[in-house]
Amino acid sequence: MCNKWGIKQTTSSPRYPRSNGLAERMVQTVKATLKKCIANNDDINLALLHIRATTTDCKLPSPAEMLFGRPIRTNLPSYHPTNAPPENHERLLERSDKMKSNHDRHAGKDIPPLHLNQRVRTYNAEKPQTAN
Repeated sequence: MCNKWGIKQTTSSPRYPRSNGLAERMVQTVKATLKKCIANNDDINLALLHIRATTTDCKLPSPAEMLFGRPIRTNLPSYHPTNAPPENHERLLERSDKMKSNHDRHAGKDIPPLHLNQRVRTYNAEKPQTAN
């Protein structure tokens, strides 16, 4: 399906949240919003609508606008320029490249490449089971 639709699939390390920072940040935002809605007895669906309608970057449209191709209606005040750029994919790639370069600056040295049939060790973060 990915090849048919022209999607480039990139895998990331399991149990390593920094590898997908944008998604992890959105999860944090949604969790905080849900907690506030429950504490104040506010409408959760309306709060999630506002999150989807809010831009994450000044040069990119909101997630809902990228999905639907137009701004969605909310009760939040907003400004929608009429001369918005039609293509946002390049801006998303630029943002991703900038985040990668910032990470690589502080990540340390590169590890040597793995070879076919090379023995490796892995760390299992789960609690080990004891034999009875």
